[in-house]
Amino acid sequence: MANKLERSNPLPPGRYWLDVYGDNRDHFIEWLKSAGIENVRVLKFEQHPEEANGHDWHLFEVVKPTAFPHQIFGSPTIAEAHVDEMTDTEHVPPPDSPPPSVEDVVKGTAKTIATVAIIGAGLYFLRIVADLRGRR
Repeated sequence: MANKLERSNPLPPGRYWLDVYGDNRDHFIEWLKSAGIENVRVLKFEQHPEEANGHDWHLFEVVKPTAFPHQIFGSPTIAEAHVDEMTDTEHVPPPDSPPPSVEDVVKGTAKTIATVAIIGAGLYFLRIVADLRGRR
């Protein structure tokens, strides 16, 4: 069976594996902590710091439906019964550049919000000007 990604959010109960690169390695550990052991359990963890930008492999079990930040980490792969370590999985070469970090996502979102706010303020100003002209 080919690797199947789980794109649902929240993640349904089940076993999953995920490759995490670069700065997102620390962010994934923070997600695990915030999800809580009653919801997510780490079954296996492998570090590969020798790879460019660093690489961690996680095998984890979701016990209760749990929100997952797909926009940061991508989607985890559903772990088949035989998967107990990274060598049991089909891998593709790591990306040329790591996925965007949380900071990059936040900065991009902030820029979008600022742009929308500026456009909204401009339209509001134009409406006020049009209302003032209509009163004459």
